[in-house]
Amino acid sequence: MGLIDRKQDCFYTHGFFIGVAYLPYAIYTGNWIWFVARCVILALFMGLWCKFFKNDIVEETGRGFALIASLPLLLI
Repeated sequence: MGLIDRKQDCFYTHGFFIGVAYLPYAIYTGNWIWFVARCVILALFMGLWCKFFKNDIVEETGRGFALIASLPLLLI
């Protein structure tokens, strides 16, 4: 059936595209370096975080923390 049948989530991609959600902000401000840095940081953090922790509550809390903690990168 293709990609839909995958049994495992790809948190690396999930984190990257959460960062990409701020593309309109990057276009408006021209802050491309930190936009790309945030996308990469979120991808790596979320992928590695969910690889090491299997408890759902810990995973969700860590991913939520990463979103908030990485927002100041867009202000640099």
